[in-house]
Amino acid sequence: MGKEEFKNNDVKLWKHLKEQYDNGCTSPLMFIDALNIMVRTPSVMTSLSDFELAFLSFAKRHGSITREIRSRVTFLADNEIGYNTEILDLLLYFYELDPKDDVLFQICSMLMRGNCIGQEYFSWYEKAVEKELRINMLYEYYLMSIDMDYAGRLPKMILMYFAYRSNLDYERNAFLYANVLRHKPAYAEIYNDYLPAILEFAKDSLINHRISEDLAYIYKNVLTDEMLVEYAADYAELLLIHQIKIKNDNIDSIVVIYDHLNDEEKYPVYNGEAFVPLAGDRYSILLEDQYGNRYVEKSLYDVKKVIRNVSNVEKIMKDAGHMLYPSLYLSEKAEERGDSARNIEDALLYLTESESVSEKYQRQIMIKLCQEYFDNDDIAKLDELLLRFDPDELDFDEREICVKIMVARGLYEKALDWVCTYGIEYIDYKILVRLCDRILVRSDYEYEPSVLRICEYLFKNNKYDKNDINGKLEICILMFHDDLRTYYF
Repeated sequence: MGKEEFKNNDVKLWKHLKEQYDNGCTSPLMFIDALNIMVRTPSVMTSLSDFELAFLSFAKRHGSITREIRSRVTFLADNEIGYNTEILDLLLYFYELDPKDDVLFQICSMLMRGNCIGQEYFSWYEKAVEKELRINMLYEYYLMSIDMDYAGRLPKMILMYFAYRSNLDYERNAFLYANVLRHKPAYAEIYNDYLPAILEFAKDSLINHRISEDLAYIYKNVLTDEMLVEYAADYAELLLIHQIKIKNDNIDSIVVIYDHLNDEEKYPVYNGEAFVPLAGDRYSILLEDQYGNRYVEKSLYDVKKVIRNVSNVEKIMKDAGHMLYPSLYLSEKAEERGDSARNIEDALLYLTESESVSEKYQRQIMIKLCQEYFDNDDIAKLDELLLRFDPDELDFDEREICVKIMVARGLYEKALDWVCTYGIEYIDYKILVRLCDRILVRSDYEYEPSVLRICEYLFKNNKYDKNDINGKLEICILMFHDDLRTYYF
């Protein structure tokens, strides 16, 4: 093909150069010819294929890209369907030379084609929003890339766009809605438009037990008293959530061991943090790495409660009903303050029946409830709870309390059976004296070997006060066992 054929026909020459490139030619002279053509006739470039990109890379290295070439490339970039880093690099270079809106438009469009989300891209989306460029999905990418710690006001266009619909994930929605609530006075014109969506979002997040700093702010500021009652069970669990930030990159799990629960709980670590329910104060936190090694050093992590400064926490916990962690929280708080068990009776009864709670702690709670029922003459509940005790599982102090209550309740035969079976050494002598006296009175002082053995123990070991024994019991003892005279007189 002769040179005369290309004379005054840049289109044919450009096509010829592309064919040469496709055949493997990468001579700088070829690119110089291409540059001369583009300077004369930029419109010959109709696509951004490999040849064009190679030529543009050459021209960029030599600082030879003219304003007209930049304009043509920017125009052609709009026809691209997929993400292309070479084209993006060119566009960024163009913007650096001359920050024009059409170049910014194509930069953002290319970033979005590549689903480029993150703080490193936010400045571009921010510029486009400030310039009010109309790019599909721009506002979504703006919020998906913004720093989640940003506390300032959002652009009006962003607020107006999301006032009626939002396809963002729950974390970004939480950021948006929390921002609206934090700047309520400044957003007065659109606040009421947002409120229904915020309320619905808060309910949905509660039901799904979602939590973050932004959600915590939303819950505290939009949940009404009626909603707190309706969603008490969901909110109660979230009130116990703590954020644990790890200072060691090798940690992949948080292990929590409660003093009063049977099993440990393990929570995964994502991006250096975990959200963990912590009820009360009687627990241990362990960090676990991928090899199963565990660490107890508190210096390796920071703990912060997510929802803070809530005034009616205990009411919410009570309204939550039968739930493990809220009930455990109420139990430990009441124990710390010495509060009446009756105030949290439902929570305590739930713990005594939960398979997650240790048997030792269940017995402690049951003993506490028995004493409370006894002191308040709640006989039906007291008798029902006493039937649940297995004396084989009680320690000495617990059995003594039970025997004392049985004697006071008139359950003498059962109390006597416990005393004879498990020993009298750890039972207060006043309880034993009363037990013997009541049994003898009821039997009209009929001979009872078990009672006699108890009395013999009391006299032989000086575990009695003469003023505590009535005359009939004294006479009966003397009748039962002549040998006791020497101990009594």
